[in-house]
Amino acid sequence: MAVAFGAIAAGYLSALFAGDLLVPPLRAILGFPDLLVLGIARAITGLVGYFLILGIGAILFKRTGQQGVGVLRLLYGLSGAVLGLLFGLCVVWVLTISVRLLGALAEGRMLKPDGTTRVENGDVASVLATQVLATSLAWKKALEAGSAGPVLKAADPLPTRDYERMGRLGRVLAQPEAMRRFFEAPTVKPLVQDPRFQAIASNPEIAKLAQQRDYASLLRQPKLVEFLNDPAVISKVKDVDLDAALLYALPDKPPPASP
Repeated sequence: MAVAFGAIAAGYLSALFAGDLLVPPLRAILGFPDLLVLGIARAITGLVGYFLILGIGAILFKRTGQQGVGVLRLLYGLSGAVLGLLFGLCVVWVLTISVRLLGALAEGRMLKPDGTTRVENGDVASVLATQVLATSLAWKKALEAGSAGPVLKAADPLPTRDYERMGRLGRVLAQPEAMRRFFEAPTVKPLVQDPRFQAIASNPEIAKLAQQRDYASLLRQPKLVEFLNDPAVISKVKDVDLDAALLYALPDKPPPASP
């Protein structure tokens, strides 16, 4: 299990320091904006680093069952059990937080104010995304409704506002009028009023892809990619107060769901 912890550390460091190296070839293959390509590149390099260390560890280090009978084997067994318990807790913790975050997004995205579920039709990617959100929402409800729900909430390191933010974001994405108000928010207006953004927004092809929710094709549009890769635009994006913009887009918001 010590190798597993080392593999996690190696994966994190690989993603942090080697992810940038994959950006140029992935940019040519995927055609997405650099920010999205960087995230994909870091995920790939992180997985490679993780599995590489696991493979090397399996070759170089003996397992408990391969040790001779005696104190050494007992120490191997005890340390492996403790590390295995810690590793399992970390994995469960990360998965639980991920499910609750995605479930909060799904709760805002899929549930109507009357409690019914929105049903949407679209291409295969949209249907798949809807299924993922629906599953995450079901898992979130199951986690929080069980006897371990209060313990999970108390042990969660993320603040309540993070789950509220995800819920609001889901609601904005589900309502065209809320999306329109989001782009009119004072913190978002400087970005939206950029002439290049206006040209992109008025482009019929881009508007059609956005209406069809064909996000893969939308993110490959050359004008949009060029706009999102501009350092000045990236600086404006960093200055956006997302919470203030979401609250502006949802002036009549109902009480937020419990995280």
